[in-house]
Amino acid sequence: MATTVDRMQQFMSLLYESCYHMMGSAGPSLGRDLYQLQGIADALINSVFASLEDVPDYRLRPIVRVFFKPFVYSCPPAFYDSVLVPIFAHLAPFMCYHLLQRWTYISSLYESGQLNEESNDTQEVLEDMLNRSLTREYLDVLKIALVGAGPDSVHAASNITDVAMEAEEHSMDGTTHTRAAQSALLSDIISDLGAKLLRNDATSNYILMTLMAALSWQDSACSMKAVNVVAPVMRFLATSEIQLLDQHKAATAFQAVLQGLQVHGMHEANQAGLITLGVQFYELLRPKFPVLSEVLRSLPNVNAADVQKFDEKISVLPLKGNKVDKGKKDMFKKMTARLVGRSVNQMFSRQIEILNLPPMQARTSKANTDIVDITQNAGLTQLFGAEK
Repeated sequence: MATTVDRMQQFMSLLYESCYHMMGSAGPSLGRDLYQLQGIADALINSVFASLEDVPDYRLRPIVRVFFKPFVYSCPPAFYDSVLVPIFAHLAPFMCYHLLQRWTYISSLYESGQLNEESNDTQEVLEDMLNRSLTREYLDVLKIALVGAGPDSVHAASNITDVAMEAEEHSMDGTTHTRAAQSALLSDIISDLGAKLLRNDATSNYILMTLMAALSWQDSACSMKAVNVVAPVMRFLATSEIQLLDQHKAATAFQAVLQGLQVHGMHEANQAGLITLGVQFYELLRPKFPVLSEVLRSLPNVNAADVQKFDEKISVLPLKGNKVDKGKKDMFKKMTARLVGRSVNQMFSRQIEILNLPPMQARTSKANTDIVDITQNAGLTQLFGAEK
């Protein structure tokens, strides 16, 4: 039987969740009337996003999922500078360092053996699952802000409570990625809000750090989400009229892709996305930053001649649009083959080779069609012969 304290806790939890649901619905419902309120950005920073370092992850997730995601999507372009940019300037540094700290802790648990297939009900497993969900939600917010998203996905997410967690979000192995995800990797362009965030010194570096680190976090779904956002971001930074990239950022971004291949290369979908991303990075950044070729040469068992051939192939004019030549991807895959990690079930597997056996010649009996031979010993003469 629930005590008075239990009922009070349930009431406070329900009140907390209901507040964020109402605030999340305010953006799509009120529209311009909400965003044009005087000082709304400062009010949200000092209330919703205040003292986030003291907010646990299970409370932080509804803030990002239920409130902030539809709030970002519904903001009119006229209020990007006055509302969303100040909020991202406050939130992006915190989320960057918070997620980096949490994933470092989760990685240490995996390395120490405290997280494995046998531990199903421990506190560490719950923290791992919650951290994965929070990371995916924040990456979805970054995708909406930088690239944009369809209204169906945003409103569907805002209508789901923060307690209801789908099997897809808590999958340890990630999700199945279709050809649509690969086409999105090549076609998305940066939105107006994304351009403002990437040109702003208070948000650009933290967003880039989060996306690059997510490529190699221990979650294949997070890595794939980051791949789909990083590709248009780097195209924007590399082709911008303002110098937004330097040699250090270019080398760090390329190394992040290689590290993602090392962690998630055993998954076919992740490997395809990361190889495409790596070739795109090299095509965009190699002409301006020759240090990328040195990064390739530093890989284990990479032939310098292969790197030279790859540079020559990259110097050829690329295909129309953002398509990547299959030959370039094959060369890049060959050079990074020793870097790609393998799952435990593949590490000690023995290659089974079944030799082709020589074909057996089946004997076919020829049917005897000679009527004389067939009836020679049939006893017909005795049957019809006269009896003596």
